[in-house]
Amino acid sequence: MPDYSGLLLWLRLNRESLNEELLEKIIKKGLKQNTCNSITNGEFLRSDIQNVRENGFAIDNMESNDGGLCFAVEIFNFEDKIVGSIGQTMISLYYTMDEVINQLGPQIIETGKKISAKLGYTGYQKDN
Repeated sequence: MPDYSGLLLWLRLNRESLNEELLEKIIKKGLKQNTCNSITNGEFLRSDIQNVRENGFAIDNMESNDGGLCFAVEIFNFEDKIVGSIGQTMISLYYTMDEVINQLGPQIIETGKKISAKLGYTGYQKDN
């Protein structure tokens, strides 16, 4: 399974519908348990995917690495296509997941919006 920044890109490439066939292949192959927080259950993964779609960002709460907290957002271009992502990984020794989401998350989201705007994306203007 890719890191959460990469996973975010994969999940959002087709925002209309999840590629169920590909997701089933990944689940059947087995979801690797890197830490005690790793997502290893297909239904929980589906739920997490839905949260990413609804929230517009992905988090990794020590699912990939013990002590690692990650927050990531996608970068869009002028064609409304995802061309990258930006994220930050913090150490749980210094931050809680709530702090990452509520304090650092808005800064990462804003940075993603600025980069997307520089690439000609206008979708965020529709949200205002």
